[in-house]
Amino acid sequence: MAASISLTGYDPSLLPTLGPALAGVPIPVYFRPSEAGGAPIDRYRDAMARYAPQTAIPEQQFAMFGCICTDLFPRGLEAAGECPTRAGFISALRKVSDYDMGGLIDPVDLASNAGQPIRCNASSRSTRSATPSR
Repeated sequence: MAASISLTGYDPSLLPTLGPALAGVPIPVYFRPSEAGGAPIDRYRDAMARYAPQTAIPEQQFAMFGCICTDLFPRGLEAAGECPTRAGFISALRKVSDYDMGGLIDPVDLASNAGQPIRCNASSRSTRSATPSR
């Protein structure tokens, strides 16, 4: 028995063209899936519309990863205090024990997460098995 898993590909725009080929393939989602809805997703969509309106599909995983990384930067700068250095920035971020990007990811302790598996994540799987009707 063969099994497939895709480590990337959480992107609703892929379904019209690749839906049939992706049918049944699980894709891990390391953040709150847009289908889950709720206040964290609403805030994310609002921020993307306001600050990155050029992003055609904000639900695409790389847009979300970019947003998470971008959110960490000012958090580290703020925590590092006045006139931050690289070392001070890193040290300040490592003191954050509950980073969750406003509910979009499972809380992460930035001091001890390196090399640790994610405690909670979702999985997406297309059930589309036929070509879309015209």
